[in-house]
Amino acid sequence: MKRLIKISIIFIILVFFLTLYLYVAYYHKRDLNRAISDYNRTLDINSRDASAYVSRGNVYYNKGDLDRAISDYNRALEINPRLAEAYTSRGIAYAKKGDLDKAISDFNRALEINPRLAEAYNNRGLAYYYKGDLDRAISDYNRALEINPRFAEAYYNRGLAYIKKDNLNRAISDYNRALEINPKLAEAYTSRGIAYAKKGDLDKAISDFNRALEINPRLAKAYNNRGLAYYYKGDLDRAISDFTKALEINPRYAMAYYNRGLVYYHKGDLDRAISDYTKALEINPKHAEAYLGRGAAYINKGDLDRAISDFTKALEINPRYAEAYYNRGAAYANKGDLDRAISDYTRALEINPRDADAYYDRGLAYIKKGNLNRAISDFNRALEINPKLAEAYFNKAVVCEKVGRIKEAIEAYKDFIKYAPPQYYSYIEYAKQRIEALSK
Repeated sequence: MKRLIKISIIFIILVFFLTLYLYVAYYHKRDLNRAISDYNRTLDINSRDASAYVSRGNVYYNKGDLDRAISDYNRALEINPRLAEAYTSRGIAYAKKGDLDKAISDFNRALEINPRLAEAYNNRGLAYYYKGDLDRAISDYNRALEINPRFAEAYYNRGLAYIKKDNLNRAISDYNRALEINPKLAEAYTSRGIAYAKKGDLDKAISDFNRALEINPRLAKAYNNRGLAYYYKGDLDRAISDFTKALEINPRYAMAYYNRGLVYYHKGDLDRAISDYTKALEINPKHAEAYLGRGAAYINKGDLDRAISDFTKALEINPRYAEAYYNRGAAYANKGDLDRAISDYTRALEINPRDADAYYDRGLAYIKKGNLNRAISDFNRALEINPKLAEAYFNKAVVCEKVGRIKEAIEAYKDFIKYAPPQYYSYIEYAKQRIEALSK
């Protein structure tokens, strides 16, 4: 009864990246350098033209030059401290730099000047979203929609917040409304697909990802998300194909490498899995899940020291990563270092007390150390959480038999037979024999 190494099963939330709309007066010419040149000439003629500074700042923002953008917004505000648009645009730039408090401060200033500025409410909502303050985010989206009931992006963003709160029906309702207003909003199809996937309706999810790709065939995130849906349906080859398409569009898409590595891992192609996890880590060295996945692949290849090293790196990035403690504990157990294994299983359980597998595996470690009563206790805890965990019944029965707790052993063997899958045929036969022998 070999058990699989655990890779985080919450990755759908970590992997389904959601495009967040930031409302800014984008310059629509392709040639951004020419646009900057045009604004330079305008400012040569009138160096006090605050709107020109804002417009040039917006172009710098679109070029990714956030510091120059902020500098131009600052200059505009020196000229006209009541220019709400400049505060809004500067707030967006601060948000892009990760300075959410400065962003919120600027959106507040914009709203003091113009309390009917729906875009400022929308953008402040995004800043609160990034800070994890979902209730304030939703409140701001509500205000934006009161001012502008046709604000598709505000419906979209409110849907993101509802997904985070696991209010999937409200999220879907908001995406529906956004798509009624703007049927070409590919990201809304993508995010509605995520909501359907989280509800377990994978066919509807795939349909939405398809619609998104019809609108924008270069939307790498839609390929990534459709790949995840195929993965959950068990169609691993289609999943790999979609992750590969995502990477053709965006070769720096670390999550797509991670997801493809996960599929290769489940196909048993450990070398390709390790290669993809490694590529993900080259792009994003702080990708704790990629260290976890690569470590699991190393365990399955028998390279326990490398596995332990990767799990340790994952924990350096995220000290609350229960799955990393669990998997490192499994690696230590395989090396015969039972004390360290038990320590890691215990740490995993402190973070996630509902992890039946951690109780089960700690119980196995206690058996090897000869601490049979503690093993039984851990098997019991595992079964309280997962009453269908067949392996826990079997091992509990064996240990109860050894310590003379015969009635408990018989009941545990019976429960094992009840829940054991057909491939455990030999163990089922053994359990039947033991029940017969112990009942005499």
